[in-house]
Amino acid sequence: MIDGAGNGMIRDNETRTELIGHLRDLASGDPRSCWEGERKQGLISGIDEVFHFFFDDHDFGGAVGPILAGAEELAAVSDLKHALGEVLDAVGDRGDDEFVTHPLWPAVRSAASKALILLAGETESRLSHRSPAPDPL
Repeated sequence: MIDGAGNGMIRDNETRTELIGHLRDLASGDPRSCWEGERKQGLISGIDEVFHFFFDDHDFGGAVGPILAGAEELAAVSDLKHALGEVLDAVGDRGDDEFVTHPLWPAVRSAASKALILLAGETESRLSHRSPAPDPL
């Protein structure tokens, strides 16, 4: 269901949570450390997974309602996909290092940060100045 403002009611929280996880990785200073940590946990992670998620596994064009809350979130995800596509066109079928070190990568990070702010309510200051988790008592 979509209201008159183009906003939908989220129905697929699992995919939205996965999307926010990818956005956090891509918005980080260097997602390779995130991806390596996930690999050490036995997960499949890296630039290939990012492309599968955004380009193969989900049709974000029809995601308002199921995954995205409205047109603004859709535009932010579309901007990120465009930035990722630009790097892919420049790099080709290569590995994590070639993508993350390419001169176009900062546009991916910026687009992911903007999308993360919208989808997860993150603030730019939290993205830029993450503090370590407190020590357990």
